[in-house]
Amino acid sequence: TAVTAARLTEYNPVEFPLAGEAVVDVVENEIGIFALKGAFLPLTVGLEFDLSPGAKLESSSGSGNFTIDSYDTAIPFTIVAESGKKELWHIRLIGVVLVESVSQTDR
Repeated sequence: TAVTAARLTEYNPVEFPLAGEAVVDVVENEIGIFALKGAFLPLTVGLEFDLSPGAKLESSSGSGNFTIDSYDTAIPFTIVAESGKKELWHIRLIGVVLVESVSQTDR
């Protein structure tokens, strides 16, 4: 797999309620970013990738900026392996909702 790790380097707006860590899903070729649902979009994120030896982002040097317009929508990007083989990956803003915990005595 081409992407071994991904890090958020920046995001805008800075008050956007998101988790500071990107999750790499090598099975689905997806980078997940968790955020509270309901915040106003678009969100722009800067990501830095750890890639397998010789691999590179098709569009740039190893980091990329992406604009996210909706939750739970796959945003594609391409990684090119040293062999020239292309691998399609996605970034997804995963919307989460806070749930108030209910104690056992509240029944």
